[in-house]
Amino acid sequence: MEWNDDVVRRRARRAYEWGRLKHAARRVWLPLVLVLVSEVACGCTPVSYGVIVALIVTTVVLGWRGGDYERAIAPATIGGVIAFLAPLCGTAASLRPDALIAVCFAGGVGAGALLALWGVRREVPLRGVVVAAVVHATLVGALGCAVVGVGALLGMGAGLFVAAAPAWVRAPAR
Repeated sequence: MEWNDDVVRRRARRAYEWGRLKHAARRVWLPLVLVLVSEVACGCTPVSYGVIVALIVTTVVLGWRGGDYERAIAPATIGGVIAFLAPLCGTAASLRPDALIAVCFAGGVGAGALLALWGVRREVPLRGVVVAAVVHATLVGALGCAVVGVGALLGMGAGLFVAAAPAWVRAPAR
C-alpha cells in the first residue's frame, strides 16, 4: 500500500472521529441510570422504548459534536430530570391522571426555566445549541411523563419549549 498524503489524512480523520465517538459514548451512563429509574418506578411503555433510543442517540451526537453542544448536555439533563421527577412524585402522591398532566406541564416549565436561565447567563452562541438542549431535556423528561400518556408528554414538551423560549430568542442565529 502506498503512503501518500491523501491516505494519511483519511486515516488520521478516521482515528479522530472514532476518538470523538468514544469520548461521546462515555456520557451515555447518565441516561442509562435514568432509564433504570424509570423502569423500576413505573415500567416502560412502547413509547418509552422509543424515547430511550432517541435519548441515547441524542446524548452521543451532542457529545460527538463537541463544544457548546457537548456543554449543553449537563444543564439539559438537569432540566430534564425536573420534568422526569415531577410525574414520578405525582404518582407517588396518588394524584389523578388529569392532575398528573398538569404536573408534567409544571415540570416542563421548570425544566424550560432552568434552560432559559442557563442560556441567558451563559451567552449561548447559537440557537442550535439551545434547540439541542431543549430536545435533550424533553427526552429526559419524557422518560417520566410517557407513563402518564401522550397528553402528559405534550404538556411537558409545551411547558419546556415555552419556558426556554427566552434563551432561544436571545441567542444569535449564526
